[in-house]
Order: sequence, then C-alpha cells, then structure tokens
Amino acid sequence: MRNSRHKALIVSLIMIFSSLAGCLETGSNSEKKDGEVEVKIEDLGTIMVSTYHVGELVSAIVGDTANVEIMSPSNVPVHDYEPSAADLIRLQQSDIFFYHGLNLEPWVPSTLASLDDAPTSVEVHTMPTGQTALGYESMLVEDLCE
Repeated sequence: MRNSRHKALIVSLIMIFSSLAGCLETGSNSEKKDGEVEVKIEDLGTIMVSTYHVGELVSAIVGDTANVEIMSPSNVPVHDYEPSAADLIRLQQSDIFFYHGLNLEPWVPSTLASLDDAPTSVEVHTMPTGQTALGYESMLVEDLCE
C-alpha cells in the first residue's frame, strides 16, 4: 500500500514539473508583463533549492545546464530548518530559488525579505486559487461534527 502511494506521488510530481517545463521559453521574442522577470535556463549558473525533493525535480528539468544546490540538510525536517549565515550567503549568490511553498517552510518569507538582493524565488507547490494553505484541519473538524 505504501509503495503504491509513493509511486503515485512521484508520478504526480513528475507530471507537474514536466508540465512546467513546457512553460520555459527558448526564444527571446516573448512579451513580458509588468514585474515579470524572464529567466532562461542557459543563463542560470546556480539554482538553490530548499530540499532534496525539490532539488531532484529541478535537476531533472535543467539537467547539466545549471548547478543545483540544496539548502537544508537531509537530517533536518523541512518545517524545522533555519538557515545559517553561510546558507544565507549561498542563497543570495544564487540565480534563482525553488522551494515547496504551502507554508511547509515557514522560514522562507522572512528570509527572502531580509536579503538585500534576494534571488527570484518560485514556489513549486501552489494552489490554483492562490491559497497559501490547504485548510485540511477545518475539513476534518467539519467531518467530525457531522
């Protein structure tokens, strides 16, 4: 049972990220909206990612065209990680930063806000409606009350 869940999760994540790969533009004739930043894979030197899982997905997309560095050590839960001073320097020197989102890493917003020259940051798990949290706790309470 657990193995099939892992397979389903992995397949889902691969499908999500492969669909994002189709959004990457290779031409330079694209129009940019106000506030948008155009980032080309070939222009990236260092991509910082928050965790191993995000790193594996990003590495699968960019291949050898960029250097992918993982910020948090694998022995620290993603919710409990706090970046060190060296981590902040590495983050600030990176070209782009990918992280989970959905409040899984509570340190990200304040860390990015504290950097004078923060890299472009991308949440890889976002809700289509713009929600920042799933609200599963309220769903459970409603089910229990019924």
